[in-house]
Amino acid sequence: MVKRIIKNFYQKYFLIIIIGIHCILLLSIHFFPYPELFVYPYLRNNGLIPYKQIFDQHFPGVMFFPLNLDTLGIDSPTEMQIVQLGLVLCTHILLFVISRKLLSKKFLFAPNFLYLMWQPFFEGYVLWIDSFMPLFLLSSFYFSISYKKISIRKSIFFSGFTLGLALLFKQVLLPLIFVMFLFWLFKTRNVKYLGVYCLGVLIPVLYLALYIIKLEVISEFIYWTVTFNVTTFAEFGRKFASLSDLLKIMPVFGSAILGSLYLLKIRGAKNILIVLYFTTTLIFAYARFDLVHLQPSLPFALIILTITLDRFRKNRTKLLIIYCLISVPLLIYFYKGHLGRKVYFYSDVEINLSEKVRKYVSKGDTVFAFATMPHIYSLSDTLPPGRVFVFQFPWFMLEAEDEILQGIVNNKPKLIVREPLAIADDKILLMYMQNIDKYIKGNYQIQEVSEGIEFWMKK
Repeated sequence: MVKRIIKNFYQKYFLIIIIGIHCILLLSIHFFPYPELFVYPYLRNNGLIPYKQIFDQHFPGVMFFPLNLDTLGIDSPTEMQIVQLGLVLCTHILLFVISRKLLSKKFLFAPNFLYLMWQPFFEGYVLWIDSFMPLFLLSSFYFSISYKKISIRKSIFFSGFTLGLALLFKQVLLPLIFVMFLFWLFKTRNVKYLGVYCLGVLIPVLYLALYIIKLEVISEFIYWTVTFNVTTFAEFGRKFASLSDLLKIMPVFGSAILGSLYLLKIRGAKNILIVLYFTTTLIFAYARFDLVHLQPSLPFALIILTITLDRFRKNRTKLLIIYCLISVPLLIYFYKGHLGRKVYFYSDVEINLSEKVRKYVSKGDTVFAFATMPHIYSLSDTLPPGRVFVFQFPWFMLEAEDEILQGIVNNKPKLIVREPLAIADDKILLMYMQNIDKYIKGNYQIQEVSEGIEFWMKK
């Protein structure tokens, strides 16, 4: 009894130390909260309708549902970073709980240590939809391997339910949901259990469907989240990994792929499951490659890596130490470029810009952010003209320029904030909005220029 208490005490506080170091690291480097997490909830809570007035390709998640980041009072970089740290905390706890089921006692903390090591490197300093995914995916995986501890019916249900919740954030969960359907089909060979799994998935999906029906945006929702993604975005917005990107991810994902082949050779339900979760979540990085899109698959890659090393009973500790030492130069290079308290999109430049906007307009007035910071609306408590909004990337403006221009014509903004040299993906944004630019130059005139940003008002 005493030994068990000492062991639990040691495990608890060692995990707390790892989590504490991880949080300190994240607080010591740059922070990059995506502007969408600010402006979308703000516009939604000011009456704009998702997909009909806010044009976006993502499922509602924490941005468009009635319960969103803004309604929760999370509308500043400080609060966003608290969310980031909370997600990291929960991921560590889930990793530890899963490790106790899959690893030997001597290797119990290896996934947590590797997550501390690699999570910041894979753009863990970024807060985006992908940052929320490990919470749901690891929970689903835990339920999937717990069918002996809890009843198989409950295990299958909650595995499906957590995947259904994840689907509310990103539609790329569909392949994993389908693969898990096939897994339970071959594992149980029981139609009743498949029904339980489908019920778990469908409960969150039914809520999504009812929400879309209530908003009366069925056709718009299908267009932006399906049709647009496989047509215009696939052609103009896709970004593939460069050779440099592939070399960066090899120490983790190259090792995990080799480990996956090894685990498949050994077989076993748990080994197959971890490989399924790992490989299907790699699709997050397919449509537009960025390191942050590997965050959903990162915990599974690290679990696979540690399971593989754990198999080498005699040399596992040495192999882990060698692996960490080999990775050090890459991590040093990363931290040299990211140390320091810098918050993207919320620097003095953005704050000063929002204060200048307030000099020209009042709260609730109409402003048009033209090829400049889109979260100017939430920072200055203003609204876009015509109550229509889109992030002005080329692939969006190819589809939405006419509707944005119509909004400007019908609901002339009091102020236009224009950044003529703004670039995205090496493309000058104004080149994809020439009709809007022509209208503005014909009806507005420059009042002020500050740090390359122009302030235009009616002639």
